[in-house]
Amino acid sequence: MKSLMKATFKRIPVELLVFAASLAFLLSLEALFARDAIQGVYFQRWTSEDMMQTVSLIDLRAEPLQSLWYLHIQPPLLDALRALLAQFWPTAEPQLLLHNVDRGLYFLWAVTYAGMMALLYHWLKQLTQPVVALVTTLGFAMHPAAILYATFLENTILFSFGILWSYYELWKLSKAPQARPIWRLSLSFLLLFVTRSVYQWHSIIIYILALLLMRIPTRKILAFAALTGLVVGLYTAKQYLLFGVTFSSSLSAGNCMHGLGNFSDYAGWGVADIPISPPPAPVGVLTREFRITGSSNFNYYTHLQYHKAIFSKCFELLLTQPWQQTAYAWFGNLLIYLRPSSAFTTPHAIADRLPWRPVYNWLFSGIPLLLLICSSLAISCRAMVVAGNQTRPLLRGLGLLLPALMIFLMTVIFERGENMRYKFFLEPVFYTFVVAQIYSAIASGRKPPLIEETPCPAPGFNAISRLGRYTNWRRKSMFRLAAVPASGRGMNSPDT
Repeated sequence: MKSLMKATFKRIPVELLVFAASLAFLLSLEALFARDAIQGVYFQRWTSEDMMQTVSLIDLRAEPLQSLWYLHIQPPLLDALRALLAQFWPTAEPQLLLHNVDRGLYFLWAVTYAGMMALLYHWLKQLTQPVVALVTTLGFAMHPAAILYATFLENTILFSFGILWSYYELWKLSKAPQARPIWRLSLSFLLLFVTRSVYQWHSIIIYILALLLMRIPTRKILAFAALTGLVVGLYTAKQYLLFGVTFSSSLSAGNCMHGLGNFSDYAGWGVADIPISPPPAPVGVLTREFRITGSSNFNYYTHLQYHKAIFSKCFELLLTQPWQQTAYAWFGNLLIYLRPSSAFTTPHAIADRLPWRPVYNWLFSGIPLLLLICSSLAISCRAMVVAGNQTRPLLRGLGLLLPALMIFLMTVIFERGENMRYKFFLEPVFYTFVVAQIYSAIASGRKPPLIEETPCPAPGFNAISRLGRYTNWRRKSMFRLAAVPASGRGMNSPDT
């Protein structure tokens, strides 16, 4: 019986064990600190109804399809999940409905957190060794920022998981351009598109450029463009026909102003007196001004018209103000970006009480973070130099860098205040890269000085090398043959 259980345990994928352990770890933390939760539910003071990119649960429960169709503030996935959860409590009063839905979101985010750790281990196992992958995955599972955003009623943890998955697919494609199917990368891209407005239609262009630099077959690039372009194109066309915007978020104009350090209200931006037209349909998500908690519904149709007017104001500001002022504002955003990602919202019932939080905050911020990135890049560049043929690895590296560069620039230029939270979008990928490079440097230091994989200097070198090895073998064989007495050269002799 014991041997059977041992054999069964060995057959279980380690990724599944990592998933289960991570889920149990986070749920245990939530149970441990439940006594400190606000109203017995919330680990920080914001409900899902207080987030700028959500609409009222009252409308999502009563008109789920219409509410999602007329959503303009953000991509629809977060509110789609809330709408689905709301259907389980069709008669609950609003406050109880909100508590129940938010408890459901906490569990979904815990599952997403566990999935992230399983994927992180699966990737690191291929880059390092299983034991190293397990230890380093445990290290990231304890990251206070990962725990914070897994208990934050907004979609940061889901978006971070999507970026990790998308980067894993890009890496696998770079390793096996012919064998790896493209639909997985396409699916990860679409998950990102429906999750956050960082991924818009222009992101398809960035990914196509990345795939071109990575020398992915043209048919696969065309398949990616077709699969993603169809969904993104149809959604963007819907947004334009209904609302006159070509982005999946109507809050982009306000983000543009915030990125420049301008936090005026609508009057200060000079748009408060514009004429307001009626909404395209009399649905709650467009006509309701406030949500259950009393917070503003930014999907209210008036806000859409204000933000459309703010776009021109932001472009005008970019063109008229001195470039030094713009650069100074963006540099200020960068400094916020480099703060610890777990320092976004406090007090937090769990993250604030983790004894290892100061160590992680120091490592994942400021100068230590920049040193880790620079040293990892230096290790990677040195490996390319040692390999000899530098052009293709360099292009492949640039291709892998492009999506991260897009995310970095958008979350620095178009925001001020929440930039350290946006840094967590890339932290799982950054962590994977750093671990892989450090492991590579340590492993290469242990290799013998003569490496057989030295690149061949000329196309004909392989044939000459094989001929030389064959000649040496013949000489050794003749020598051994001459050393054996004639009586020992039968069919059963060891040399036969």
